[in-house]
Amino acid sequence: MKTVIEQIQKETERLAQAEQAGNHRNLEKHAHTIRGYCELIEGIDDRDKKVSAPVVKETTEVQRAPMPTVQSTPQKQEEGSLLDF
Repeated sequence: MKTVIEQIQKETERLAQAEQAGNHRNLEKHAHTIRGYCELIEGIDDRDKKVSAPVVKETTEVQRAPMPTVQSTPQKQEEGSLLDF
């Protein structure tokens, strides 16, 4: 149980950092993780039962450069059509 509470505290710190940074995506991710820990605590029936905390992988966000736009050149219309017999 102590491990789960420690993980909730760490995740709460990450939640606060995401909020300060205005990162809505990470805010939702950390809130979801905390909810999972709370559901884990709610589901514990036996206090002597060993509880292992879920593993949360750290991710880093990568800023991507905008994709270059390709301008198409108008194609010359050839005489005739493939559908003309």
